[in-house]
Parts: sequence; structure tokens; C-alpha cells
Amino acid sequence: MMENFDNIIRGMRIFKQDGEKSRYALIPEKAIFKYAFLNMDIAIRKGDLLTPHKWEYHKKTLIREELFSFDDYEYIFYPDKWTSELLNKALEPFLPSNLEKGESLDYLQQLEKIPAEAERSVREIIEQEMIPPEGVMITEAYVYKHHNQSRSLILSEDVYGDDITGEETNRFQQLKLQEVYQNASSAQYLYKLKSKDDHNDSFIFNKGDWYIFYTDESGTFSWMEELFDIDDLLPFTNFS
Repeated sequence: MMENFDNIIRGMRIFKQDGEKSRYALIPEKAIFKYAFLNMDIAIRKGDLLTPHKWEYHKKTLIREELFSFDDYEYIFYPDKWTSELLNKALEPFLPSNLEKGESLDYLQQLEKIPAEAERSVREIIEQEMIPPEGVMITEAYVYKHHNQSRSLILSEDVYGDDITGEETNRFQQLKLQEVYQNASSAQYLYKLKSKDDHNDSFIFNKGDWYIFYTDESGTFSWMEELFDIDDLLPFTNFS
């Protein structure tokens, strides 16, 4: 007996990813949370302005929304090229001669102290680029483990990198299984889906769409990859 597609996607939210392939992530709804997203930003906690080795240098950092408070920080800013050049120029007279600098401000992690006489200049530069509370992105994301390494899938089309273009849960809830094939050697399934309202005697009848269903390499969620033409189906002719 063919499994009900509603049972397969029950408790899941489905997000489209448009990268090299067109595919859909099926993620357990209970595992999706809201996060503050700091991408390439520098966050300075209150009292830490003159101790740059304490600054937080973020790169695609997700902080659970309930654990993040903007009030904990004096400044959060994005160190673009212009801002970095201004800070480098303001700090140049006070930097150790053996300190290796680059285009980014990562080198400041090695600096214990900024002299008080540079504080005013540093503040003025940062305040020109500081992010206001409403400027911190709050986004839904799925954080999971793979080989004991933390990974994430940011579920927003406003974030570059994960290629998520929108949620498709409602659309898939309107579909039903028409055909199912299994590849026993790879634990993959080939699904043919069509609208629940689409009947053979209906004027909206169509042939349905094909998807490969498989578990992500992390083993924590699944993907459905859409197949568009016969050439896409050929690698899966050993399904039964």
C-alpha cells in the first residue's frame, strides 16, 4: 500500500533551496528556532571598547533570540573597507611595530589595549557605522550537528549563502503521492507528486512532478530534489 504523503511531511516545514540544484529541505518544525544573525560584524560589549582582544569578531554567527540582548553591547558595527581604513589610520601611531595588519580588523584580536588618547577617534569612526537595535537581523534557522561539527541552515531569502528562496510547506501540503519507487542500495525514494485536486477525469489533470527523496548526510533532516526532464530520471532507472 502506498504511503500517504501527508504522513511523510507531517511535523515538517519545507523550504526551497535554489543553488546548483532545485531542492527542498524538510526540517522538523520543533527544531526550528529564531536567532540573532551577526554576519561579519564586530560586537563590542559595554566597557570593552579599549580592549579590542575582547571584541567579538562574528562570521555567520547565530545566537538564540532569547539569549541575545542588544543592551549587552556598546556597539555592533560592520567593518567595511572604508571603516577599517579609518580605524587603521587612527590606531597606527599606537600599534606595536611588529603587529601584522591586513585589510580586515582581525589583527586587533592581538591588541591588549587601545590608549585612552585614541578613544575619541575610535568612537567617532565606529558610531558612523554602528548598527541600531532594529538593524540586527532576527531570522529562523535550523542548527544541527554533522561529525560533531555545528552546522546551520538559515531559513531566510534575505541571507546570502544558504540559497533559501522561501517556504513551500503549504504548497506541498496540497500534493499527494501518485507513484513511489525505492532504490534499495541507496535508501533513496523516487516520488511522483500531483495535486490532491487533480483527478484523471478533471479538467486540471496533469502528469505530476518527480522528486528524489533522500536523507541529508548529517542524518538529521531530508531533502527532496526536483527532476525536470527525462535525462534527470535516467540515473534512477534502477528504482523498483
